[in-house]
Amino acid sequence: AVLVDFGLAREMPADGRLIRRDTYSALDVHGANMTMSPEKELAKYDLTSMLEYGLPSDIWCAGLLAYMLLSGTVPYPDAPDSFRLPKNGAPFSDASWDCISTPTKSWINSMFQLQPERRPTARAALDELRRVAVSARREESLKAEMRTIFKKYDHDADGLISTGELQRILSLVGKPVIDIKALLGTMDLPEDRKVHYDEFIDWMHSS
Repeated sequence: AVLVDFGLAREMPADGRLIRRDTYSALDVHGANMTMSPEKELAKYDLTSMLEYGLPSDIWCAGLLAYMLLSGTVPYPDAPDSFRLPKNGAPFSDASWDCISTPTKSWINSMFQLQPERRPTARAALDELRRVAVSARREESLKAEMRTIFKKYDHDADGLISTGELQRILSLVGKPVIDIKALLGTMDLPEDRKVHYDEFIDWMHSS
């Protein structure tokens, strides 16, 4: 992916003021409609030049670009006419988000706050992204460890293990379950059914 059009960027005023419609010229609010933050869109058409925007507008754009890169869609398809959520619900309800971790979606969602003051700063967003990346690596390492142990108990090499073996394996990886029947009920599985370990690992890390 390549980010372009930085020639349209504007520096924040040196005196600390926010940008208004006429800060640089009467027609100087630039940006593509689909990526423009709500407050920037309002300032663009504010003939009184009273509405303002600042650095949180860039955070909105960063979140939107991350959203588009991961899903190939836009979160607010009717923007800039409307910033209402699509009819199918939350902006992460599309099937393309099924393989994206919850922490990653939360990170993106934090940058989509309609109120600029509720968005993180660039530094805070970057720090959170680092935490998400570390968490993802740790989770993948745990998945690999569990998969290795599961395969040791999979004597038929069919990807399935009994519920009794599942109880022992969970204890080995430090996740003992007292009531295995209740656990299988949560997974909508009968207590006498063998468990596919890839299915179980994915379910455990998505819950």
